[in-house]
Formats: sequence, structure tokens, C-alpha cells
Amino acid sequence: MGDDNVNAKAPLSIHSEDLLAVLAEAQALVKRRNGNGVPKKPKPKASKRPPVSLTDDELLKVLALATRRLRDWVLMLLTYRHGLRATEAISIRRRDLDCSHIRIRRGKDSEETEQPLYGHDNPLLNELEAVRLWLLEMGERGKKGAAKPGGRRSRAKILHSNQNVKFRTSGASERAGEVTGDDLLFPITRQRFFQIFRQYAIEAGLPRRKRSPHKLKHSIAKHLIREGVPINEVQDHLGWKSLKTADHYTRADSDEVAHSVDRAIRGKDTFRRMQQGDLFPKT
Repeated sequence: MGDDNVNAKAPLSIHSEDLLAVLAEAQALVKRRNGNGVPKKPKPKASKRPPVSLTDDELLKVLALATRRLRDWVLMLLTYRHGLRATEAISIRRRDLDCSHIRIRRGKDSEETEQPLYGHDNPLLNELEAVRLWLLEMGERGKKGAAKPGGRRSRAKILHSNQNVKFRTSGASERAGEVTGDDLLFPITRQRFFQIFRQYAIEAGLPRRKRSPHKLKHSIAKHLIREGVPINEVQDHLGWKSLKTADHYTRADSDEVAHSVDRAIRGKDTFRRMQQGDLFPKT
């Protein structure tokens, strides 16, 4: 019995004082490794660059080129007028059209909105007529109907149609290929939309940073704010949940800054007066 008591291992006992001493030593070691207890300065957050947008002329150039194919023009026009992301634009379904309105289902926790389709004196911006023409084309050619370059509804021909197309959002298909309310208005992928826009942007001479369809969303926001539309109305139109998003768009982009600087320098009276002789005298 005595031997058993001697060989038996006693349970390990750790006193609270010993545990506190170990913790204090560990904390001291961590402080020494971090620079004698001096806390590290947090890295400054990189400031967001102002959104890149298209100028009025750049937008019209892209839309004019897109009229070579009816689908492309209508897709880009709706994307611009309603401030859509590429995924939101290609997700529009036939049932989202009701008379002269369109239902916009937005992503990234933005608000779902229902907005009217508007006409315009400039045919390139007349989305009401654009949608009517596209629905007519889809009805004639089926779900994937799209006027190809050189077709009878390509280029300037789509700008002079007087067809009265009625909106139909329900009803069963009576023949194969008929467009129904569940069909996509633009049956293409997001990647294809980027390719299409990039092609037109290159032809229009846009710089690389503007060759994305997302710049159409930036453009409508900048254009509305620049024209003095109240921020709360811009928020409602684009489905912003917070007005903080508007602060991002009120900042001038690089093109606007460069234009303002150039205009200021050109407008200085002292620079207009010739201070010296001809720099390049004729020989």
C-alpha cells in the first residue's frame, strides 16, 4: 500500500498566482515584439476615386454606333436612362414592362423601383420608341430576334418607325418561338454585354477606363446631379438606399478637373496678352 501511494501521480495543481505570472510574461513578450508596447498606426484607408462617366458627346457617339443593331441600342439606352448595372439590365423580363413603365429589380441591396419610359426630341434618347421597336422585332423574329447589321431595322431606319406596338405581359404562347412574359428582354450574358459595349466604345474613341457598360450607370448619376436635379430625387431614380452614395458622385472626375483647369488658364487676362515677341519667328 505504501509503494502504491509513493508511485501514484498526484493531480496537477496550478495556482492562480502562477497563471497570472505566465500571462503577464506572455504579454510582455508580445509588447517587445511590437515595438516596446507602442501600438501600430492603422493604415490609412485608400480614398475612393470619383466614378468615371461619359461626356454628353461620348454617350451620343456610342448610342449612334449601337443603332447598327436594334438590340444593342435599346439595351444601352435603358441601361443609361435607368442607371442599371449590367446584370440588372440583362435580367429585365418581358413581364417587367407594363404599358409605358418598366420595373427595375436592382442588386446590392438597392431599392426596387418602377419607372416610366420617356420619349425624347433626340431619337437616340427616345426610349419609349426604342422599346416599342424592340418588342415588335422580338414578336416578328422570336425570342432572340435582333436586327443584324445591314438588316431592314438596322442603323437609321430604327429612328423613323411609326409602328404602334402594344405592350403584352401575359398570355400563353400560341405558336413556337412567341415571346412570353417570362422571357428575357435581352437574352445575352453579362460577359457578352461587356464585349458589345467595349466594341462600340473603341469605335467611338473612348479611353480604356470608359469601355465598360457600368460607366453608363455612372453617367446618368453624374448628368442628373450636374443638371441640378435634387439629390433625393436622384436617389429615388437610381434606387440608392443611402444618400452617402450621392457623395461619391458629387466629386469631379479627372476629365472634369482637367477641363476646369484648362478653362481657368485660358480665361486669364494676363495670359491672353502677348508678353513677348513671336516665339517662332518666320525665317
